[in-house]
Amino acid sequence: MQFEKPTKVPADLGFGEFSGPLQYMAWKQIVKLINPVPAALHLDPSTAHPRLVVSDHKASVKFSDSKQQVPDLPARFVNWHSVLACEGFKSGQHYWEVEVGNNSTWAVGLARASVPRKKDFSPEPRAGVWALWRLKDEYTTLAMPRTALPVHTGPRTLGVYLDYEAGQVSLYDAVNLSHLCTFTDKFTEKVHPFFLTGCALDPLKLVRFRI
Repeated sequence: MQFEKPTKVPADLGFGEFSGPLQYMAWKQIVKLINPVPAALHLDPSTAHPRLVVSDHKASVKFSDSKQQVPDLPARFVNWHSVLACEGFKSGQHYWEVEVGNNSTWAVGLARASVPRKKDFSPEPRAGVWALWRLKDEYTTLAMPRTALPVHTGPRTLGVYLDYEAGQVSLYDAVNLSHLCTFTDKFTEKVHPFFLTGCALDPLKLVRFRI
């Protein structure tokens, strides 16, 4: 995998910071009923790159230095160290959280169901992937033009908010509720939560809520 060095963007550039799961943000502080209810997600092992190890309970994924002996299924990614969630969405508003811990190479976001699995591609919106990336000390979107985000303190837990009809997916630091970025597009098919990891330091973990 090769990455271009992204261009810098102003720290005050707005990325939809006033839209998103505002009811959820309030709930984080007052612990009340929310809408949208956080999605209960499960990772889909049949989509996982051979170097990814999905836990038995399908709630975490870790990068491995060696390839796993897994069948070459049509749904499996072979060029990017990626995995999708079993759950997909064709309407509505949805929210989920992902722990990234000290992992230094990851991408978290959304992918359309028809995203390429076998051929090489750049995981960006025109290919059907809307994701925030961490590449060591740099945080970037793979939208065009590629932009570096002014993230001063690396998030350890990410919140992802999807509004399907509005064509919007936003990412937040789920601990301090700061807005990181928002993508806007027109969704025309089912979309799935998307995860990528290239670092074995910490797994990516789905946050399971009890409401």
